[in-house]
Amino acid sequence: MKKHPLLLFFLLIFLITTSTTCENYDYEETYVPCTLTGVEVYSWDNAGAEPQVPIEQKIKKETYLLKIRLLSNAGTQPKQDITNNTYKLKDGIVKINIYKRTSEQ
Repeated sequence: MKKHPLLLFFLLIFLITTSTTCENYDYEETYVPCTLTGVEVYSWDNAGAEPQVPIEQKIKKETYLLKIRLLSNAGTQPKQDITNNTYKLKDGIVKINIYKRTSEQ
């Protein structure tokens, strides 16, 4: 009977030491400034199993998908430690307006 409390004690000590140690290191995150160089807008048809480029000009409004791709010079900086870099736009994006073009216009 004395074995059980002793084993439980060692198990408790083991659990406490493993829960309080951390193998992750706190890396300082590096912010790399970049600028926005362009915007690309794509229309996609989401009617099938996967979105695809529309073959015809007509896309049902229920399956219409708009892809907005922001281009920047983020990949042109010299190579550093890639895992810790966070790219941050210098000027930022203040506002994005999307206008709906209807057939009445």
